[in-house]
Amino acid sequence: MRRGTWLTSEQFGGLFAAAGLTGGGGLPGRMAPVNALLAAAPEALRERLLVEFLGALYTPSSE
Repeated sequence: MRRGTWLTSEQFGGLFAAAGLTGGGGLPGRMAPVNALLAAAPEALRERLLVEFLGALYTPSSE
C-alpha cells in the first residue's frame, strides 16, 4: 500500500471541508484553492486528493 491511501473518502471530505474547499454542493466554487492544496501536498497525497476530488465532481448529489 502506498503512503496516503489509508484515509477514507469521508475523511478526505473532512479534509476538504477543513481546508475551506467545500461549497454548497460539497465542492469548491473555484479550482484555485484545490490547485494550491495539490501543489503543496506530497506526491502520494496529491494523487489521492485529485482522485477524491474528481470522484466527487462526477458523483451525482443526493439532493
